[in-house]
Amino acid sequence: MQTNRLSLRNVIAISICLAAMAMLFITCDKNENSETNLETGIIRYYPPPDNCNAYMLEIELDGQDFPKIYKPDNLPKKFEVEYIQVKVKYSITEKIHGCRFGGNVPVEKIIKIVERK
Repeated sequence: MQTNRLSLRNVIAISICLAAMAMLFITCDKNENSETNLETGIIRYYPPPDNCNAYMLEIELDGQDFPKIYKPDNLPKKFEVEYIQVKVKYSITEKIHGCRFGGNVPVEKIIKIVERK
């Protein structure tokens, strides 16, 4: 009787582990190292006193006259270059960066960034 109970516990534990691993596999981004899922943008410096006093990420939007502007929370130093063209994957945070005349700008966390050739 005791052997059957242990076997049932093992089967349940193994089933839970397999289900968790399957969920991780399904939700993984298979193209994380690929540049195909990266957005095109430009890094710009918005100087003080009337602007953001920071390096900003301008994302080019199809069919739009103006880019979407974000304040990178974790821009690597090597990308702090005016007009450098990049491909970037990012997520929007709940933070806001104040840009005097530009108003409030969403802050984003860079997941991946590469220089566009």
